[in-house]
Amino acid sequence: CCTVLWFGSWSSEGTKSICKYTLRKIIKEIEADSNFRGFTLHREMLAIHETQGDKVTPQQFQTMMSTYEQIFNNKGKASGDALARLEAGLAKLKEAERDVDKIKSDVSVKKTDLERKQAEGNVSMEKIQANLSDSADQREQAAILEEQLKKEAAEIAVKKEKAEAELASCQDRK
Repeated sequence: CCTVLWFGSWSSEGTKSICKYTLRKIIKEIEADSNFRGFTLHREMLAIHETQGDKVTPQQFQTMMSTYEQIFNNKGKASGDALARLEAGLAKLKEAERDVDKIKSDVSVKKTDLERKQAEGNVSMEKIQANLSDSADQREQAAILEEQLKKEAAEIAVKKEKAEAELASCQDRK
């Protein structure tokens, strides 16, 4: 490795060339981003360097480029991490949306089944109520018939006694 120390100043073209070479990866990333159309990093770095005049040495310019590169990479990593978290959150939201849609679908099917079974239950309940009503009517009729049978049995018993008494009196006459 070789280190060159300049204590003088670089020409504008030399400064631009060194900046382009040193920050080439960052420059490619910036050029690929449509939000930075028309922005040229090496020109901006040169403009900052030239505003300082003779107060800034080439070594300080290299330090500025190195610092910019570190900040850019750190911010890029932080942005990448934040983007990854957002994408993970978005994926979870999409998964939750699919789950909710599935649950809605299941609920819809179960609601339809419930309504059908409720209708069947209502029909069955009406039949049971009708059968209970018929059963009550039949018990009432059975009670009435039983009363009539008791009356008729009592009348028959009375007629039988009369007929037996009459038969006995007829037999006694003979």
